[in-house]
Amino acid sequence: MTAVRCDHCGAPLELADATATVRCQYCQHTHVVSALGVAVDAPNAAPAATYTVGQAVLCEWRGRWWRARVLEVQPGGYLVHYDGYSSSWDETVGADRLRPPGVPLTSTQPSTPRASGGRGLGVAVALFLLCVVLPVVLWTFTRGDSPAGSTETPLGAQPSAAGQLVPGQAVSVYWGSRWYDATVLTAQPDGRVRIHYDGWADSWDEDVTLDRVRLR
Repeated sequence: MTAVRCDHCGAPLELADATATVRCQYCQHTHVVSALGVAVDAPNAAPAATYTVGQAVLCEWRGRWWRARVLEVQPGGYLVHYDGYSSSWDETVGADRLRPPGVPLTSTQPSTPRASGGRGLGVAVALFLLCVVLPVVLWTFTRGDSPAGSTETPLGAQPSAAGQLVPGQAVSVYWGSRWYDATVLTAQPDGRVRIHYDGWADSWDEDVTLDRVRLR
């Protein structure tokens, strides 16, 4: 099974051979497999002294290496975009998490859980529980004012274009299997809108398509 992650919530995805699409077991988001970025084996080269805008790189994320490119050179780091993932995953990283592409790869960190047998699958499950499920559970118990969400479809109309939505506008957003109260932050050039879930930390802000938004 190839090591990939959900471009919606970041959970690990398990891919069987010859699979065309895969659904995230955590957020239920469906992906086209060919459009997803795939982890590569750990590079054995040292970090480069500097990287330039537009340069292809390998970037470390939660113990695995992913193909990416540099968007901006910033004080103390680099803004990178992961190949095959939405811009909501862009992040600023230090040079210690970057390596030049095209370098010889080691086999000390296999990119497929199958290469290490049942242990690899167990590690993947453990990482999923540790990195995704546990933070959500802890957040729910530590924030008594966190929204529970509703399974009922909101009565508000679906916006036909991002231009209908203005910053600060109250909306309902579909996430997982529930609708959550949210607030519009900005309209994105690609037709999506960036929203903030009411009562949740800013780390849950995301860019969503209009089919997941209803006016309140």
